[in-house]
Amino acid sequence: MENDPCGARSTPSDNRYRSLKSVGRRFLRRGKYILGYHPVTLPLYLRIAPILLGISDTSKVGLASRITPSTGLVVEGFPRSGNTFCAEAFRVVSDGRYEIVSHVHHVAQVKSAVKLGIPTIVVIREPVACLASYLVGGPHATVRGVLREYIAYHAGLRRQIPQCMVVDFSDLISDVEAVIARANQAFSLGLQPLEAFCSVDDIFDAIDSDHFRRYLHSNEGLLPRPSGNRSNSNGEYREQLREKRNQVLLEKAKEIYRETVQLGLTV
Repeated sequence: MENDPCGARSTPSDNRYRSLKSVGRRFLRRGKYILGYHPVTLPLYLRIAPILLGISDTSKVGLASRITPSTGLVVEGFPRSGNTFCAEAFRVVSDGRYEIVSHVHHVAQVKSAVKLGIPTIVVIREPVACLASYLVGGPHATVRGVLREYIAYHAGLRRQIPQCMVVDFSDLISDVEAVIARANQAFSLGLQPLEAFCSVDDIFDAIDSDHFRRYLHSNEGLLPRPSGNRSNSNGEYREQLREKRNQVLLEKAKEIYRETVQLGLTV
């Protein structure tokens, strides 16, 4: 038997159960990426997404994230890239003028938006920081697995990226007002600055309350914003991502990150 971090003793059957559960969740992850890759299968994914993700409030996710004739802006990106903050900031400054959909986290949503000519923002984050945060929120995933996910997601968007405004995570968190100004210039949205409505801290407060309302059995470690309480785990995953055995995949992820930033709309 082994002791768990809380002092309880775990049995071999407990360990086998956790191992099988992790394997099962990894298969679900692969399945949802297959469903989310093509616009034809995207509606099926949107229908089952709340169940797969354990979401109770579906007002902004699942079928509520589908593109409709009233959609005015699509905000998408790989998980833990700043999607939540970006989408919430634009919802505030749109002041009800535009319906904004986000958080599908799949290639098909961007493909559909670009094909329909809908203004689209793709948020991106450098792979080490992005994937370390991703692994903290989903420890059942593997380091090499999330590296492959990151590469496949951005490679799948290569043809659409030139029609999208690409926003780097570092630019988003350092100057969201500049990002809003860029969107106004790229898509003629005519939005006012965020400061006319609220502060950045107000956005984070709204993200916190919305997250705990939507997700079942959630905790601070899963919050879609920076949190000092998960810094230790984040640092450990960063080290694992940089291990020699992962260097080929990591370099490919870094290369596709740079390419994606360069290929986006220039305004």
